[in-house]
Amino acid sequence: MKSKVVLLPCREYDEEKIYMLLKQGLDFLGGVETLIPKDAKILLKPNLLKKAEVEKAVITHPVVVGVFAGILRESGYENIVLADSCGHGTTQAVICGTGMDTYLEKYHIPAVDYSEGVKTAYPQGVQAKEFILPKELLEQDCVISLSKMKTHAL
Repeated sequence: MKSKVVLLPCREYDEEKIYMLLKQGLDFLGGVETLIPKDAKILLKPNLLKKAEVEKAVITHPVVVGVFAGILRESGYENIVLADSCGHGTTQAVICGTGMDTYLEKYHIPAVDYSEGVKTAYPQGVQAKEFILPKELLEQDCVISLSKMKTHAL
């Protein structure tokens, strides 16, 4: 199975520009409605390593997360949460004051922490036959990774 990938250049985190590009990218893929059922339980998964100024590029830029959340809401999606396995601190603590928290409030999207791991079998795995995955992740129908290019060497 081949993956579909859309790459659109963007030199700034301007909210209107990000909105236009995300909509355009989703349209190239057939629209968000063709990818995700309206009644799906969705987990938005940004990179939330640790609390840091947005300019340091440690976490996914809040505008990307906020605009994508807005697109989902305007498209009629209701069951949305945001979570990540933060390296340092809780989800709420990492996003507090970044602007991401403001977007989540605006769109009524809870930021949740992973509470427990669930051993999950994957018999067709080559190197690993099971994984420990967060219960909150397994409760969702869809995970949307809002990742960012890393700025470290790990």
